[in-house]
Amino acid sequence: MNKRFAQDLRQLRNSVLFTKTFGCCRFVYNRMLADKTLHYDSTKESLYKPQQYKTEFEWLSEVDSLAL
Repeated sequence: MNKRFAQDLRQLRNSVLFTKTFGCCRFVYNRMLADKTLHYDSTKESLYKPQQYKTEFEWLSEVDSLAL
């Protein structure tokens, strides 16, 4: 019974981690797309800086940086 509980707990933690990771990836992609569109409309130049979002939104540091 104890092993089953530990396995269920690991699966729950992994599920939460995957959910956070995919949510953060989606957020960063949408935010970068919006910022890039606004910047291009005003200056007609490209913009690509994903690192700025980690300092602006601390909760992005909870997930793996390579996923972002």
